[in-house]
Amino acid sequence: MNPNWSESRESRVQLYETPSGEAVFEDFLRYMYTGKILLDFATVIPLVSLADKYDVRDLLRIGLDFMERNVSTACLKNRVRGTEEVHLCPVYYYNTSSSRVR
Repeated sequence: MNPNWSESRESRVQLYETPSGEAVFEDFLRYMYTGKILLDFATVIPLVSLADKYDVRDLLRIGLDFMERNVSTACLKNRVRGTEEVHLCPVYYYNTSSSRVR
């Protein structure tokens, strides 16, 4: 840990997550220890967000690949619902540097 961070002097660091991130944090940790993850439309966005936040590049790539393969199909079939998931319907393509290109 960077010695300039105040957390570097603490024996315990508190993490703050969004409610959707908290809901999948156990899955995120399980992936960190086992390398296994089950993705679906309800979990992919919060898991990708956590992977991006904590720089877990392989999980980020897995999640983005899942979204690229499945999101446009789900929107066409009207399977994506909910306020958070509505943002999935525009199709975005991601390059290897995680920059979003429409």
